[in-house]
Amino acid sequence: EGVVTRAYRDVAGVWTIGVGHTAAAGPPRPERGMSITRDEAFAILAGWVVNAQQRAAMNRQPQAQDLARAHMAVRLGGQAFVLLERFHRTRS
Repeated sequence: EGVVTRAYRDVAGVWTIGVGHTAAAGPPRPERGMSITRDEAFAILAGWVVNAQQRAAMNRQPQAQDLARAHMAVRLGGQAFVLLERFHRTRS
């Protein structure tokens, strides 16, 4: 997606900022008029990776799965990754 420093509505109408960050992924909650710096966008992205690593450690997943989950969080964007996580939890 790239880095977008001003909040915008994505194709589904969801407020998004940074590197695909949405409220579904946790704070900060993007809203109309919000802007962040590139450094803040990358800090939010780093938070996604840390959260994925922590969840993987709690689930005792092998490192390869941990890295794959972090990569998916980045590639899918926060909201899509959260939905995928919920789907997998209901299937296991």
